[in-house]
Amino acid sequence: MGLKPVPPEFWRGSMLVRPQQRSVQCTASAWDFCNRIDYRIKQCTEVTMQDLISTHHEMAHIQYYLQYAELPHLFRDAANPAFHEAVANAATLSVYNIPHLQRVGLYNNKTHDSYQVTMNFLMAMALEKVAYLPFAFMVDQWRWSVFEDGVENMNKRWWQMKLRYQGVVPPIPRTEADFDPGSKYHIIADQEYIKYFLASILEFQIFEQACVVISPESLILPPARTLAPCTKP
Repeated sequence: MGLKPVPPEFWRGSMLVRPQQRSVQCTASAWDFCNRIDYRIKQCTEVTMQDLISTHHEMAHIQYYLQYAELPHLFRDAANPAFHEAVANAATLSVYNIPHLQRVGLYNNKTHDSYQVTMNFLMAMALEKVAYLPFAFMVDQWRWSVFEDGVENMNKRWWQMKLRYQGVVPPIPRTEADFDPGSKYHIIADQEYIKYFLASILEFQIFEQACVVISPESLILPPARTLAPCTKP
């Protein structure tokens, strides 16, 4: 696939498990120190399916860094912030599907009905991807409202937007003494969030094109739709 191996510095510098001697912020992230040598991920991994997926996600970021390492600094970034996330998400789509898990020995139960397994997988994908879109959209809507309207009634506006876009209400009464947006890491870390909304759409387009490159004849397209010729990079 043309992927590059990570340098030895990656294994020496990355934090892959929670340290015992100090307190750390464990939100998974990937880092490029822009010296063509030092790349790291920071993550408190455990043996769970979610950490398997998130580790592949962060490693896809690292691979992106490695691929553009020889370019000038001006071009060592994605086409836009969403594209970097979309590439990483597209990589994870290959990880948690049943055929792949069976090939690597993480799913050995072959007694389940294949139709039921497929439908359950699609439902899980819909809950993770489709249901996520309104939340990804509203986070920066709320942030922009703070910039525009000030800090008064911040928590109230958060839940008003969650009701408007997601159709959910708080399980217990909330007041301005609470700050529920702060439970989202990207809010307190001042990281833009609209990129995740767009990335959730782009990832399937990238994944589709990867399928075309690997095996064009295996992709069955609707009669009225065509794709531009796709060649391997």
